[in-house]
Formats: sequence, C-alpha cells, structure tokens
Amino acid sequence: HSPFQPERTSLVPIAKKYPLHELMAAARRYVTRTGRKITFEYTVVPGRNDRPEDARELARLVHGLQALVNVIPLNPTEGLPTGMKSIPSGLLPAAERFTDALTTLGVEAALRRSRGDEIAGACGQLRRRSLG
Repeated sequence: HSPFQPERTSLVPIAKKYPLHELMAAARRYVTRTGRKITFEYTVVPGRNDRPEDARELARLVHGLQALVNVIPLNPTEGLPTGMKSIPSGLLPAAERFTDALTTLGVEAALRRSRGDEIAGACGQLRRRSLG
C-alpha cells in the first residue's frame, strides 16, 4: 500500500516480514516463469500514500512488468490504520486521482469500486468488527 518500505510498514505492519524489494523480485519471477499478468492491490489512504511521488515510484516499481494495479479507496471503519488520528474525507476522489496519475504514467490501473460498505461488509470492515 506504498511504494516506499517505511510507509508501507507503517500502514501494514506485516510488510516487515515481506520487504518490498523481495515482493517485487518474486513478482518479476512469477511473471517471467508463467507469462501471466500479476495484479497489485493498492488501498489509497488520503494524505498517506496518494501523493504524486507515490504514483511515480509505484510506476517505476511496476515498469516493464506485465501488471495491473487495482486502486482501492479506503473503506471507513471503526479502527484506523497505524498512525491515523481520523478517517480522511474524500476517500473516493483521492483514489480516482491516484488511478488517473498512474494511468498518465503508463501504468495499467483500474479503480475498484467498493461494495458492501453500507452494511459494514466491505474489505477490512468485517475483520475490524470481529476484532472489536
């Protein structure tokens, strides 16, 4: 959820176990061996991982790789990602801007529309409910 390892680890602590350079090397091996496209899921957290430099670095990371980046707007939840004090406004517009930035940089990117958030059943929301 970030092309920069420190921010990625801050947002998703398990990323310490799977560093970005190892993940990208594995992705390249997979595409080379199988000839299949790989899909990256990128959840946009406004103000944390949606800056122009994030888009540029992500484009650099996937350059030359047969890949699709699914851009996902953050789902509002009762819990917040590490270091966040409140849920940011403009979740969908930020994801739309980030998708456009990636596309402009030559990355195959798609905005994935969230479903189920009205019943707290969207990605991340059910898990948070079970932990609460």
